[in-house]
Amino acid sequence: MFVKKDLRKIPTILAEAAEAARILECPPSSSTDDNNDNDNDNNESKKRKHENLSLLTELRLSRRAPEFKDGTLSILCSPANVPSLRHLESLSLYDCGLHSLDGIGLLASPVGAPDDDDEEEQLLRKGKHGKEMVNVCCPNLREINVGRNPLLTTLPSMEIPLFGKYITSLWLDDCSLSGPLPECIVSLEKLEVLRLSYNKITKLPSGKKKGLHRMKHLKVLCLDGNEIEDLPEEMAKMKSLETLLLRQNQIKTLPEGLPGPDLLNLSLLHLSSNKLTSLPDSTTQCTSLCTLYVNGNAITSLPMNGWKNMKKLKTFNVGSNNLDALPDEFVERFGEPDSKTGDCTKVGLDVCTLIYVFFPFDLCTENRSILI
Repeated sequence: MFVKKDLRKIPTILAEAAEAARILECPPSSSTDDNNDNDNDNNESKKRKHENLSLLTELRLSRRAPEFKDGTLSILCSPANVPSLRHLESLSLYDCGLHSLDGIGLLASPVGAPDDDDEEEQLLRKGKHGKEMVNVCCPNLREINVGRNPLLTTLPSMEIPLFGKYITSLWLDDCSLSGPLPECIVSLEKLEVLRLSYNKITKLPSGKKKGLHRMKHLKVLCLDGNEIEDLPEEMAKMKSLETLLLRQNQIKTLPEGLPGPDLLNLSLLHLSSNKLTSLPDSTTQCTSLCTLYVNGNAITSLPMNGWKNMKKLKTFNVGSNNLDALPDEFVERFGEPDSKTGDCTKVGLDVCTLIYVFFPFDLCTENRSILI
């Protein structure tokens, strides 16, 4: 979908948003005097004049590096802009040349108690559904995209946790975060989508109090293209996880249970281009899996049992590994791979009608083993 770029400068966008909020949130004065027809006519005229106005709920500032001259958020995150940002739901700062997110905490910070005698201020503090705001600048903010800012090497550890009860989606792809995953991210307890692909992350947090399993609502976790070698065992307890992307890392082993029976909603697992030599036996207990990629590793064998439980599996890519043969139960469950296409085509009343298994086709033998 093509999205037309807003050609206005950031100060203009914010100023016009503040004015629109002031007009739309403060209803025109009404009169009970039947003789004040002129006032009513004026109100109707104003209503027609401003019918094209809307509250600022999406702020897409992608690719505006020249406006973020100092690589910081000073042009956006200042107290003067609070009236403009009050109804913000989605913020994109993609590819803006940022090297610091200091000040972003303003968007989740208290803005002071309203004056009980000021009717206009009370109206301004009503949230999206007419509920009283919790004295926070952007109580409706749900999505932040700060991807493709390669100068960004750290996160403000004291400010990110302020969003813990608000945002559900955080994008930090293609930045330069290095070392262990910042612990402040784990404090975002409402997150459903977390994207950190193509950074320089080497380690994920572990332990009962700091592990990723604390993110109980997380559905999508993208960590492709980092430098991760090991995965903490707590990841096997992320029951809400649906998509886990770990391509192009340095992972040598998977903890038992990843994937496994406790990952009740995991449907897509991508582990291609790592250094795996095997898959845990618990893999075939993850019955929710629909798509599993482990191509481009050094796997020598697959779990022997449990393939009959994989009733949802439709795509299983094990190409470019060191397999000598497929387990008998795998072939019994899915059928033999076609020597030309690699497709397993066994059809049954209680199984999927087609399972795709990608192999180097010229190495397929005519018996029940596949040489790779």
